[in-house]
Amino acid sequence: MCPMNEPEDLIPDSCHERFDIEAEIARGGFGAVYRARHRALDRQVAIKILLQSVTQDPISVQRFRQEARVVATLKHPQIVDIVDHEVDAAHTWIAYEFVEGSSLSDRLGRGPLPWRDACEMVVQILEGLSAAHKAGVVLRDLKPANLIVSQDGRCLILDFGIAKWAGHGTVQTQVGLVIGTPAYLSPEQITGDEITGHSDLYAWASSSRR
Repeated sequence: MCPMNEPEDLIPDSCHERFDIEAEIARGGFGAVYRARHRALDRQVAIKILLQSVTQDPISVQRFRQEARVVATLKHPQIVDIVDHEVDAAHTWIAYEFVEGSSLSDRLGRGPLPWRDACEMVVQILEGLSAAHKAGVVLRDLKPANLIVSQDGRCLILDFGIAKWAGHGTVQTQVGLVIGTPAYLSPEQITGDEITGHSDLYAWASSSRR
């Protein structure tokens, strides 16, 4: 649901100038995602746009900017590709490749996966995590809701919104605040100890058991 003081249409003019907006496909407390077609590239994309109220928070905008930089750096079949972005005071959005499919969370909600499919997804996500970790990126919030299963069986990592990127500083976090989804947090995330790629492996193991 959109906050009462937020307009229903979040799409800035810069998006209308570059894309043909087709439909809203998701909305949450921080923003919305739209399916659109990039006119210059003639390809479908998913545009993630922050709520105007969220763009007034410097830390949220900083996280959004880092997400764009991280995804632009990571090129791997199991990591969603970034197509375009604009993050400044007036325009705060990221356009990703559009993947036709459903989240792994939704897929698991329909029943257990065939064992061969499950094994293939485990391998795919581990390959994506390996690429991220080699680049110094730790996701910190790996869970089925942040993974998408395409119609052709690919499983991709979607969300790098709270990722830690070695060598690029850490986005400020409120003292005492634990970042991530409680059900998938590693022990070191809960205790506030050093976060490494092992935290993502713990989260993926937790996801695989559910």
